[in-house]
Amino acid sequence: MGKILRTAALVRLARLLLACCLLIPLMTGLAEAKSKTKPTLFIIGDSTVRNGSKGIGDGGLWGWGKPIENYFDRDRINVENRAMGGTGSRSFLKTLWPPILEDMKKGDYLMLQFGHNDNGDFRMGASPMRGSGDETETVTGRNGETETVLTYGGYLQEYVKQAQAKGVTCFICSLVPRNRWTEDGKIVREEFAQWAKEAAEKCGAYFIPLNEITAQKYEQMDEATVKAKYFINDWLHTNWDGAVVNAESVVTGLKGTKSKLKKYLLKGEIHPVDPRGGQY
Repeated sequence: MGKILRTAALVRLARLLLACCLLIPLMTGLAEAKSKTKPTLFIIGDSTVRNGSKGIGDGGLWGWGKPIENYFDRDRINVENRAMGGTGSRSFLKTLWPPILEDMKKGDYLMLQFGHNDNGDFRMGASPMRGSGDETETVTGRNGETETVLTYGGYLQEYVKQAQAKGVTCFICSLVPRNRWTEDGKIVREEFAQWAKEAAEKCGAYFIPLNEITAQKYEQMDEATVKAKYFINDWLHTNWDGAVVNAESVVTGLKGTKSKLKKYLLKGEIHPVDPRGGQY
């Protein structure tokens, strides 16, 4: 009798395990389907948005694209930081942009920030022409191939136009400020910030004055304090706390727009926690 009961119990257990095995793929499939139907906020830019190629805080350096995830309700929207360290508006468009554009769908959002790697000679490297105008130049590379080079603002508009064609709402952020000060105690304003604003106006993107918002925060302190709190090795790349400051600036700028993206922001105070707990 006892053997029969044990056998029956084993049968029930086996059936239960089989049901679980069948349910797990089903639940996983439902979760993946839900993720695909939610809108996605794609974020692109340079190392001040995602440091390095992985964005995992190597050397204690972080871009704002990581902490900003914490400000959105990710049950309702996906946030994908596709930025890459070392890129600029021209180089990113040629190499990393096509698969991102392919992944976009109607109802998604694009937020972009370039400028810190766009200072070089456009004839010699991968930088754009300076400015936000419509002028172009044809250059011949070392491999003998010709390329039509746009201005910085022209490249920003190109991202927006291509994304808008797929029904994506776009935001252009001015570049984060460097920890560089004038003699009278003000953060040096970047001309790229003005060009980003002009580009946004031309192509119908929302403009987020990230450079100005963060600069005003820094100016509530002084150069030495800002360096000690937010910068490690140079005057450009921030630690986690500095990345949070810039992420908060982006959120502040977003709240000042009329975009529907605002409805996905979480309410209340948000305090993003360093994923590595300060261990570097």
